[in-house]
Amino acid sequence: MLTAAAPLAQCSRIALNGDTPARITQTAGEMALLQPELRIAPTAVARFATPQDGAAITGAGYPYGHTLAQASTTPGQITALDGLTGTADHLRLTMQATAGDIGGQPPAGDIGGPLLDAGGDVVGMLLPQTAGLPQTVQIAASSGAIARLINAPAPLAVISAPIAPEAVSTRARLITAQISCW
Repeated sequence: MLTAAAPLAQCSRIALNGDTPARITQTAGEMALLQPELRIAPTAVARFATPQDGAAITGAGYPYGHTLAQASTTPGQITALDGLTGTADHLRLTMQATAGDIGGQPPAGDIGGPLLDAGGDVVGMLLPQTAGLPQTVQIAASSGAIARLINAPAPLAVISAPIAPEAVSTRARLITAQISCW
C-alpha cells in the first residue's frame, strides 16, 4: 500500500482499513510504502499510466476519517506535468482536496490517495498541501515516481479508453485503503 509519508511521521502504530496492522517498509521523498503485518487479499490492483497535461482526474481518500465506510472521490484536472519548481516527479492539479483527520493524528484525508485518469489508471498520488497555495491547487507524485519506488515498470504512455465516470470512481474506491495511525 502506497501513501504520503508526512501524515505517518508521528505514528507509533498504523492500521489499514481499521484493523489490519501495517508497518512502513520503505520511504522515498514524500512517499511511504506500507506492508500489512497479516496476509490480506487486495480488492483490486492498480494499473499505472503516464499522466497527460489537461486530463481530468478522480482522486480517492477518506476526508471524513472513520465516518464513511468507503473512500470518497473528488474530481480534478492535471494543470502541469511538473511541480512548483519544475520537479519532473510531480504534477500540479486543480482539485478541491480535503485535509480530514485520521485517528486524531495530523490531518490526512485525501492526502496519499490515488489519482486516476478517465481510463481508470493511476497517474499519481496526492501529496500534502503546499503552504501558501490556494486550496484548489494541489501537488501530486507522478506515476513515474511511484513506479520507481515500488520497482515496477515505467507507466505506459498508452492512454486507456475512457470508461464511465462511475466506473472510475468504483475502481478508485477498490484500490484505496483507509489508513489510521496512533
